[in-house]
Amino acid sequence: MKSPDEIAPFDEIRNLVGAETAAKLSAVFGGRRLYVPRNPGPHHPLAAAVGLEAARHIAREFGSARLDIPLAPGKRARIIAMRAEKISVADIAKALLCTERHVYYVLADNSSDARQDDLFSHKG
Repeated sequence: MKSPDEIAPFDEIRNLVGAETAAKLSAVFGGRRLYVPRNPGPHHPLAAAVGLEAARHIAREFGSARLDIPLAPGKRARIIAMRAEKISVADIAKALLCTERHVYYVLADNSSDARQDDLFSHKG
């Protein structure tokens, strides 16, 4: 268990509960400091955000700590998902309280990642 005043790196949380669950945590609590109880119950906001099992995994590692939850990981995933649903860049920016430029940046970065995956997945 981490000391109560330690700020946990988000990468540790991602490794502990997985990228998808970490993105949910970021989407709900991003940009804020979150107190993690030692034993979250089913109605605790952490459990509501990521599920009771994941909340308890986080609590075992970071119980009594205050975690600074970054905004970007959850927002990035939401931008990509919203664009996949054919939502306009302007509407995404408005819904997520960011600039259109940021939305374009995330989409371009995601497109670059996909092209790079294709480059290295060539069979031959």
